[in-house]
Amino acid sequence: MTGYANSYPAFADGPRAHTSWYVYDGLGSVVGTVDGKSLAYTPGPKRDVYGNPRDSATLPTPNGFVGALGHPTDLTGLIYMRARYYDPQTGRFISEDPQQNDNNFFVYAGNDPVNNIDSSGCRKKRIITPTSMEWQALAITAGLMACLMCYFQRGSGPINLGLAIAFGEESVFCYAMASGKTPEEAASFSAFSLVAEVCASVLVGEDLGTKVAWGGAAAFACMAIAACANYDFDIIANL
Repeated sequence: MTGYANSYPAFADGPRAHTSWYVYDGLGSVVGTVDGKSLAYTPGPKRDVYGNPRDSATLPTPNGFVGALGHPTDLTGLIYMRARYYDPQTGRFISEDPQQNDNNFFVYAGNDPVNNIDSSGCRKKRIITPTSMEWQALAITAGLMACLMCYFQRGSGPINLGLAIAFGEESVFCYAMASGKTPEEAASFSAFSLVAEVCASVLVGEDLGTKVAWGGAAAFACMAIAACANYDFDIIANL
């Protein structure tokens, strides 16, 4: 997964120091550096998804496995992930999760380091991929359309209610897919939301039910926007 789109200053060298730049893979691990003056590329060690080196290459930097998240590797080979240390040889943290998430307090990235990362040492986070970004864009679009339809069609009525629920369910399904759910899980989540919206419409009436459906679509759009912004901020703020 070499050729990660972003690169950041790595280190300066020599009596007339100049900047070198990290090159990351899809997990945010340093795979090499580019010299800022000569543009020469120096490859780093290849790693498996748990962070174990697969060759003898080295780079003069503590940033290695998921280094883009601000996780340096110390002299012992352990990786500091803020809340605790991670051992790439075992694929486990050396201490329990202080927040006690999931069933096993020692596993890294939910035992799925291909699709997850851990930015704090306490919780797994789904990697934002081009595919998930597309689903987020669809969720945002559905939610924004819901807001516009709510503004221009302020009255109640079965058509308005149907449009509200349709946009709401599209937003729910797309957000679930962007969050890494399988199509079956996303469909189940969407079906549950559909039943809840229909029941709400029956119980509270058509007018209020329509507003609830519009609001739900807008809420999932805001969640999709927040997920994109949170991922970008988390990557940039911890370099």
